[in-house]
Amino acid sequence: MKSDFNGNGSSDIMISSPWGLAILNLSSNTLLPSTIAPNGTRFGSWLLNTSDNNFGPNGDFDGDGKTEVLASSPWGIGVLKQSGNTFTSPVMAPNGTRFGDWLLNTADNQFGQVGDYDGDGKAEIWISSPWGIGILKLIGNTFTSLILSPNGARFGEWLLNTADNWFTSVGDFDGDGKTEILASSPWGIGVLKLAGYSGPRNQDDSLSYSLS
Repeated sequence: MKSDFNGNGSSDIMISSPWGLAILNLSSNTLLPSTIAPNGTRFGSWLLNTSDNNFGPNGDFDGDGKTEVLASSPWGIGVLKQSGNTFTSPVMAPNGTRFGDWLLNTADNQFGQVGDYDGDGKAEIWISSPWGIGILKLIGNTFTSLILSPNGARFGEWLLNTADNWFTSVGDFDGDGKTEILASSPWGIGVLKLAGYSGPRNQDDSLSYSLS
């Protein structure tokens, strides 16, 4: 996925080191930094510390045409958005926050593939844990959960088990303008699709299933 943090139509590169973080833009035949920030910098309320901050996934979560980055740490998560030569943090949430019914815990939450699962033009985040899976959607300055499904749920004939299911690839496989996700397991593969969405839900049949 293209990461266009400043919205100029060209891809940018986020790079981090033990010193801090930078955003690089291609200019002629060289890369120039548009943002350079040492550890200890605050992006809004987010404290930059590359020793325990993880960056990604990225996506246009608010639908403004610019890429935001999801940052996580042992404290919780933030959504970082480039503003001039720095970042702001329009979303901050400590561990223990509930997004809908999803309980945030960066110790065991895996932030996975980004895609437009509901077809509204904004990116959502696939998230999994030892409990099950969810899809997180940015609403204002927080997230809600489009779906929540515990391990043992069946999506059509697909049996959800995050202990041995891998969710590795996304795409609009059927050409309907919505993102599907490829699931694999020791059994085989399935294509999972959000179906019948009309609001946040927590039920086993909120995804449809087909084999590819």
